Amino acid sequence: MSLQQLDANLWTLDFPLRVGGLALGGRSTVVRRGDGSVALISPGPLSDDDVAALAALGPVRALVAPNLMHHMHLAAARQHFLAAKLYAPAALARKQPTLTIDGPPEAVTGSDLHAIAIGGMPKLQETVFVHGPSRTLVVTDLVFNVRMPAPWFTRLFMRVNGGFDRFGPTRICRSLAKDRAAVRRSVDAVLTSDFDRVIVAHGRILESGGHAALRSGFDWLPVSAAGSTPAA
Repeated sequence: MSLQQLDANLWTLDFPLRVGGLALGGRSTVVRRGDGSVALISPGPLSDDDVAALAALGPVRALVAPNLMHHMHLAAARQHFLAAKLYAPAALARKQPTLTIDGPPEAVTGSDLHAIAIGGMPKLQETVFVHGPSRTLVVTDLVFNVRMPAPWFTRLFMRVNGGFDRFGPTRICRSLAKDRAAVRRSVDAVLTSDFDRVIVAHGRILESGGHAALRSGFDWLPVSAAGSTPAA
């Protein structure tokens, strides 16, 4: 698909994705920063037209692998954007030893884009991003929002996984929470941010009500030592 503009300096790029027979679809998020440079979060397969469209927005200077799962298209993206730096969890080097990682995803932060690392999930190590000017939260595998239409097997699997026709973490995601108190602290940190829209990598973008939906989606976590989660 072509670039879809959601707000000033904010776009998405959807692509087909099948995982073990599941038709989940994937989504990259594109942010043009205050200095005019472009950050590409969770790069997918890029056609020549995609590359040209991205380059037309500004120089692509940041390629972001937001967790340990979304990395299959990084090498190709680096070939397209030679001047870009790669930001990824350090542990990704074990999966992609030929890639040079220039820094962690949390380094992609500034006045317009705020990165928040999600602790307590060592096999995921996701970083989420808040695009302040558009009040948008960008997540990858922390939450799904898979809806109709979807093939029957995808619907069946995701229902069993607790991730069909609902916004929130799947059962698989919950199983990755090895330190629930740390996850709780991280989610609480996200909830201190001002956002309404949520861009997910798999499923439908939640255009509004995202703050309350995220808080509700993680109400299975223990209350943090500091008290209850912040209100929207």
